[in-house]
Amino acid sequence: MATPPATCHSKPKWVTHLGGAALALANTATFEQLDDDARLDKRGAKAIVEKRPLTSLAQLDSLPYVNAAQFETMLTLSKSLGVYEEIKVDYQYNTRAERFIEVKTTTDWITESHASTSPMTPDVDRYTRHDHYHYILELDKEGNIIGGEWVGASKTSHPDFFWLPTRAISGNPHISLEEVREMVKESRGEVSDGTGYKSFTNTNRIAIPDNDPVGATSVLEIAEAGAVRDLTIDIDIAHTYRGDLVIELQKDNVKVLIWDGSKEANGWEDNVVITSESVDGFLGAPITGNWTLTVRDTAGADVGEVVSWGLNVLAN
Repeated sequence: MATPPATCHSKPKWVTHLGGAALALANTATFEQLDDDARLDKRGAKAIVEKRPLTSLAQLDSLPYVNAAQFETMLTLSKSLGVYEEIKVDYQYNTRAERFIEVKTTTDWITESHASTSPMTPDVDRYTRHDHYHYILELDKEGNIIGGEWVGASKTSHPDFFWLPTRAISGNPHISLEEVREMVKESRGEVSDGTGYKSFTNTNRIAIPDNDPVGATSVLEIAEAGAVRDLTIDIDIAHTYRGDLVIELQKDNVKVLIWDGSKEANGWEDNVVITSESVDGFLGAPITGNWTLTVRDTAGADVGEVVSWGLNVLAN
């Protein structure tokens, strides 16, 4: 999970607390709404009404005939009625996140048993382990998952691609972060969408200097042979005022303007997300070589970073 760069500051925002939404509904809905619209058992609806006001989710959860499935229907009804609780948070990890979902799960797994010539089925419980994970899922305004953060003990104990979640240095002192990134990059190979386009991506995060005419540069090195027949670009930039930004793509002596925030609508909004936008000016250019993305911040106060960017190339 990525931590925020030093130049990327969080900002307070109101977020919907779903647990609070269910509690708010339980304290305000009529018996008929709980019974019919939320589809609770009549006995569950009656228990809620009789115990109001409820002061905690634990109290709501302890009521008879209010189970997990019915809790979900209460959430659905609370959203449709506009009954919800909002809390103000200062979330520090992802400035693009607007909604959050808390995930708690338990994973059961079986370790290697002792050597034996007999089936271990009767004793499988002796070798079964239970891992508990706590996670915050980050969503954008449209509800798309854009990231997340491990919480509590899960920060240092969770499933990991290289299986070195807590002891990277002692477990393997001979591998660096840059080597891991290179391994991941090389393992991807070339990506084709089935139409002849090949995609190349740079996922190294780069901070954008605030109010700096030089800006931040990110280089995408491509070894693909051939000449450009068609070219589209993908860009993901986290920034607190996108109207400040100017984005250019350069290959050899050709430079093309991709984004000028001063001429874009809603420049006061956060972030720049571009998906498969056509880029003119490189027709016939050799694909192989260094492609450079430059992002300049033209005003003070607001900051951000290049999260990732990539090119989708169709060769002649």
